Amino acid sequence: MKAVCGKSIFSSICSKSNILLFVCLLLFSCSLEKPESKTTIKRVPVAAEKPASDAMGERVNVPPKVQKVDIKNLYVEGQVLVVDINNPNADDSNTGSIDKPFKTINAAAQKAQPGMTVLVREGLYRERVIPARSGKKDLPVVFMGVDRERVIVRGSEILKGEWTVSSSNPQVFELVYDPNIFSGNLNPFLRSISVGPNDSNIAARPTNDKIMPYSLGQIFVNGKPMTQLQQIKEISQKEGSWIISADGKKLLLNLPEGIANPAESEIEISVRNRIFAPKIRGMQHIHVKGFTFEHCANQGAFPQGGAVSVRSGKNWLIEDNIVRYAKMIGIDCGSETWDAKNLLDTAEKDKRLMIGGGHTIQNNLIVDNGLCGIAGWNHKGTKILGNVLKRNNCLKIDGKIAKWEEWGAIKLHASDALIKGNLICDNEAFGIWIDHGHENAVVMNNVIHNNQRAGIFFEYGAGKATVLNNVISSTRPYGDFYKGFGVYTHDAADITVANNLFINNAGSAVLMRTITNRQFHGKPVYTSNQRILNNIMIDNGGFVMFPMDYPRATNNKSDFNTFVASDLTSGFGWPWSIGLEGKHTLAKIQKICEDKKNPQLGKDFSLMKEKKGVSPLLWGAVTGSDLNSLFSNKGIKVNLDPESMNLTLIVEDEDILRKLDQIEKHLLDFNESPISGKVIAGPFQNLKVGKNEFKLWNKK
Repeated sequence: MKAVCGKSIFSSICSKSNILLFVCLLLFSCSLEKPESKTTIKRVPVAAEKPASDAMGERVNVPPKVQKVDIKNLYVEGQVLVVDINNPNADDSNTGSIDKPFKTINAAAQKAQPGMTVLVREGLYRERVIPARSGKKDLPVVFMGVDRERVIVRGSEILKGEWTVSSSNPQVFELVYDPNIFSGNLNPFLRSISVGPNDSNIAARPTNDKIMPYSLGQIFVNGKPMTQLQQIKEISQKEGSWIISADGKKLLLNLPEGIANPAESEIEISVRNRIFAPKIRGMQHIHVKGFTFEHCANQGAFPQGGAVSVRSGKNWLIEDNIVRYAKMIGIDCGSETWDAKNLLDTAEKDKRLMIGGGHTIQNNLIVDNGLCGIAGWNHKGTKILGNVLKRNNCLKIDGKIAKWEEWGAIKLHASDALIKGNLICDNEAFGIWIDHGHENAVVMNNVIHNNQRAGIFFEYGAGKATVLNNVISSTRPYGDFYKGFGVYTHDAADITVANNLFINNAGSAVLMRTITNRQFHGKPVYTSNQRILNNIMIDNGGFVMFPMDYPRATNNKSDFNTFVASDLTSGFGWPWSIGLEGKHTLAKIQKICEDKKNPQLGKDFSLMKEKKGVSPLLWGAVTGSDLNSLFSNKGIKVNLDPESMNLTLIVEDEDILRKLDQIEKHLLDFNESPISGKVIAGPFQNLKVGKNEFKLWNKK
């Protein structure tokens, strides 16, 4: 095993090297090739769709299930309103007692006062719940299901009517649907997807286009979502698919394998654009826990409107729910939009800018939503804790459909959120994306695995933000721009990335750059005061990249990291950044090599094109970074099983356990183990020489 500390690399003095100017121009494209990985990681299908029963029964990596309760122990007359759709005496004119419960949750919501609890018994509720009033700090309005897997609130209705076999294909069935099924709601099958600055509300039907727009509608057969198509000719080729006719009046359905006739199945279509959301904006102190919310026909951002929506409110608790199969956004926790005139279902007096925040979203299972799991524009003081977010942006929304990029398991704007202890994996989007302001945001102790583009992304902002004690692994690329980075920033500054573990990401573990001339708080955006310290990076597509010093990139520092890779001769680099000329950068690098008079620097410079990266020696000479970092080609062996989230680290070199100064003063490591004094690199402070086993997700 060869371990080299940065200081020993720089013991000699460099010499002049004659390098062609064009060599480095390719470097600035950041196209690092990934070395052959020695990391063992089991692969599972990324976008495999599960039947509803499978998702509901998921046990290994889901938040704790609400235990079955004796409702008599919870009922207090005058303080608890009972809802029980399966009780033969249930009626919305009742008082909400155990013997005379309400039939719908919304009926109880209209009666609930501050300090009261709406207690919902097992059952399937097809409705939108519209809280009527706020709670108070010590007297919240509480909505509580007795078991989140058996109290199900759906935005869908059962589709009735006579299906006929298509004359063009016996596998395809057709139905002229009754538009009255959408009574009181906009017909989502006639509305197109809109992801951009406002809800454009462009009609999806009728249309003369051969490739027809996607609509907001959804169809479920026996609880499983069917795939929407855009061309009539495709419907006969794909089982489990559907399309709406060009005139918008007829549904065409190719049933899933094993189902021969629609009459044999329960077929549901989404009809409601919200499931739990007030019509009054700005409501406060509402608690929502113990439900499954699913089948929402909601629109994309902007405005942001989740299946579960705080509607610009403050101090909500959203806890221990399942939120899935929203067409666009699962939960929104922000202030919806800056342009309130676009808000639907909103009183005129509320169509104004409102800033919410202070929410806690914890221990929820948020999966299989079309665009985002959690979204929040402009909010402060929100905590996102202990959730599971999987397979979001399941519709694979991209620039072909959307005007703006808004996809992420968690997508926040202008937020100082604490995002801690979440399992974020298998999303067709960024794991975490904080945009347009990140001051005082903290992202810590998360497991971020097998997401797309980047595990964590900060865009457009300045002010201290911290990325601490996370495990970020197997991020997949998307195109040539987002190469599967662990942590990625552009047009963002003042971010500390410390004590994280990066494993087998397709792109660089950390890449930071400036790509536009936008103004933030009256100044051009920049990439400065970035710190990458005390991390462990194993078998990634690259190590660390940030711009060479120039007026819009200053005081950046990477050091005291541990880099493990089969090829240690490259991995660093200076990504293209706006206003930084390639020739200027190349000339500066060459001048440094000439001044130091080290022949090895000249050789490393000449190999940049071939290696598509920068050597530790050259990186350190030019930036002064990673002079105290550790470089090893076999110092740690790693195995991560994504199904069990069991991580094995075999440490073969005790130098990896060297003691370092704390970067961010914190009292607990990833496993909530106490910290005092100096730390070792990475998120696990109990790491030892030999075999180490960690269960990254251990909620039961």
